[in-house]
Amino acid sequence: MKSRRLFLKYIMTAIGFSSFLAYIKSSYAVLNKNYTFDDNLFCKKTPKQIPGPYYRNLTLVRRHIIDSQEGIPLLIKFKVVDVSKNCKPVKNLCVNIWHCNSEGHYSGWDFINPNLEVMSDDIGSVPRTDEKNFLRGSQLTDSSGFVRFTTIYPGFYAGRATHIHFTITECLEKKEEVLVSQLYFPEDMNIEVYKSKYYPAERLTELIIRKMIITKI
Repeated sequence: MKSRRLFLKYIMTAIGFSSFLAYIKSSYAVLNKNYTFDDNLFCKKTPKQIPGPYYRNLTLVRRHIIDSQEGIPLLIKFKVVDVSKNCKPVKNLCVNIWHCNSEGHYSGWDFINPNLEVMSDDIGSVPRTDEKNFLRGSQLTDSSGFVRFTTIYPGFYAGRATHIHFTITECLEKKEEVLVSQLYFPEDMNIEVYKSKYYPAERLTELIIRKMIITKI
């Protein structure tokens, strides 16, 4: 298969609801900020990253991946384009995402303590504990290169920043991987989200301390 040079761009929007406005009115605009697509600024290759120990070769074609998990609602939108063709949108590619819940647990490993750092990032290095599938799903890019997922804002676990894993594959052909990577969130946004009752208080404290240390360096 001829390798494609692809670039992923994304929009993150936290969806407002009544209890959300009650505790975070002053930060509502921050959490609803749209990260828009600008081909002149962003048309470049997305770096590859490891899939991590919680990767599963699982295809659940669905847009809504929450599965009753609690957290701040998140609408995430991916756009896949071909860098070698002036950022032309690429259709019929399969975008697969997975991430932890608000408490730092992954489906399939729901009984792993998120406060203990995993010593290996290799696939299969941590034995699975269950057959749950929350916060995992796949979508096929449309003619404009877009896919959309309705999920929750991820928490984080020991040793890792807040992130969402994704793969892009030739899902209508041989399911060969085109790209494996991760996307991350602005720390100011993380701090505001983690003030919510859905996220452990110690996570917010850890973020604030980390930000203070980085600011002083």
